[in-house]
Amino acid sequence: NQDGSQYELERCSEKRDTVCQNCELCGGGGVRIGCSGINPGKCVTIAEGVEKVLATQAISVLAILTEPVAIALGGNYTGVGVNLLEGTSISMPGRRSEDIEISVSVIVPSPKMVEAAKATGFELTSGVVYFGETGLQFEPSVEMNLHYDDTAID
Repeated sequence: NQDGSQYELERCSEKRDTVCQNCELCGGGGVRIGCSGINPGKCVTIAEGVEKVLATQAISVLAILTEPVAIALGGNYTGVGVNLLEGTSISMPGRRSEDIEISVSVIVPSPKMVEAAKATGFELTSGVVYFGETGLQFEPSVEMNLHYDDTAID
C-alpha cells in the first residue's frame, strides 16, 4: 500500500496474516507522508492548500550507505522515486542521528500552486513530488526519477 492510507502494524508470518493500521489524520493543514510499509509516517505542512497524498514511500537509511538504495513508488507512479549510490553520505545540519528517514511522496497540488505555475508561464505536467526532509545533503548527488505527461508539452 503506497497511497498513504495504511501501514503494516504487524508483518505476516507462517501462522498469521499482516495486520494493517490506518494512517492517522493530520490537523492544522498538514498531510501525512511516508505512511507505508512498516512506517507510520509523519505529519508535515507542504504548502497552503495541499491536503492529499497520492502515493508515498519512506525508508530509514544509514548516514553513509553501504549498498545502493532505491526509494521507488508503485501503482500509477511506477518508477517515480530516488536512487542513491553505494557510498553516498547523507547529512543534515544540526542532526546527529546515525539513521535518517527519507520519504518520497506524490501530492495533489493546491489551486494556489497551479495558479502560481500558470502565472510564471509554466504548466504542471506531472504529479508534484515532495521529497520528505528539508535540508538533507547528499554526496554524491542523488538521482530523482519523475514521470510527466508528454502530451501536455507543446
